[in-house]
Amino acid sequence: MDYWNTIEKIYTVQFTGSHLKTTRDNYPKIYEYLEYACQILDMSKIPDLYIQWGYEINACTIGAENPIIVLNSGLIDLCDDDEIFFIIGHELGHIKRTHMLHNVSRKFESNFLGLTVQTNRSVMLGSLSGTKLGVWVAHGEGRFSLPLPEDNYNIVLKYSYDDYPANPNGSDYSVAGICSADGRHLAMMPHPERAFFPWQCATYPAHRKADEVTPWIEAFVNARKWVEEHRQ
Repeated sequence: MDYWNTIEKIYTVQFTGSHLKTTRDNYPKIYEYLEYACQILDMSKIPDLYIQWGYEINACTIGAENPIIVLNSGLIDLCDDDEIFFIIGHELGHIKRTHMLHNVSRKFESNFLGLTVQTNRSVMLGSLSGTKLGVWVAHGEGRFSLPLPEDNYNIVLKYSYDDYPANPNGSDYSVAGICSADGRHLAMMPHPERAFFPWQCATYPAHRKADEVTPWIEAFVNARKWVEEHRQ
């Protein structure tokens, strides 16, 4: 059984089968807000939006492959138009933003793989741009879901090959790590802290066996230096 897909389908049936779907004819003002928010956020696909009965001012987004938005009726009754529009935009942000999903294999993946450090300005990995390194991965929920074209992201790390098992989780664009525009915030799935020393690596260049540490240590030295330079 594909456990997580099954869970998503159960929730989808629960919310779509017993609640009201907004359309141009049903809750037209709410649907107009949805359309306008999608236009502002440059989202070509408009997700389904449902209204469920409930006193609380609350909303949620459900699903990964085909997400839906659910608003409580109390929110519609108690919030003004600007607040409703804001909440719809907030929920759309959950859909548009980058997500970490379960591996396409639906298994926990643990392996020693090749990575390529992209040209980047991140604090930790900028100095390693262009380097090809081996590293351990160990995760069950490590797939980068990137809904926008690749050039919208500051991609720092890529798996050296696109196909499984070299791309162990099926990440879009074979991404293994991304960072914020200012380079301070890095999100990555591999574990360089498990590959500090050559003896920790499943394979290591024969002509560099005398290395005391691997190039990965440089990322953490860079982080320490950045902290020291920006200390108050």
